[in-house]
Amino acid sequence: MEELCIGNYRIAFDRERTRHAYASIENGGADDCGCSYCKNFTEQRLAVYPPAFLELLDQLGIDSKKEDEVYECGSSGRLRDYGGWFYFVGVLNQSRDAHEVIPNSGFSYYFVDAARRPNSREHFGDQVLALEFNFKIPWVLDCEP
Repeated sequence: MEELCIGNYRIAFDRERTRHAYASIENGGADDCGCSYCKNFTEQRLAVYPPAFLELLDQLGIDSKKEDEVYECGSSGRLRDYGGWFYFVGVLNQSRDAHEVIPNSGFSYYFVDAARRPNSREHFGDQVLALEFNFKIPWVLDCEP
């Protein structure tokens, strides 16, 4: 496993095992759900993630189109609050409960141990972390939420 120190976190991760796991996953959770909130996300998926976050996903071996979960949390003015997570093979060696914020983006993320979450070990094994994220996007669908 490789080690990564980022903000308040120190993690060990296995990029190749993570890439292999994502190759066996057909779709992201939002694609499989199909509710209007998930459709609103998938319409904007390519623009949601800041470049720095996409680089982190690639470094960890995560397929940016295959999030395990995306959820909507209500509105903040004209924007909708969303969250979600990706799984990857890894171990959390150090953590201080804090979100990492990507400057000028309104996008934040953090790492958590995911070994006890439903379905997390199916593709990723016993050493599995979740990279959780939060962001805001507009409603772009013709239908109301």
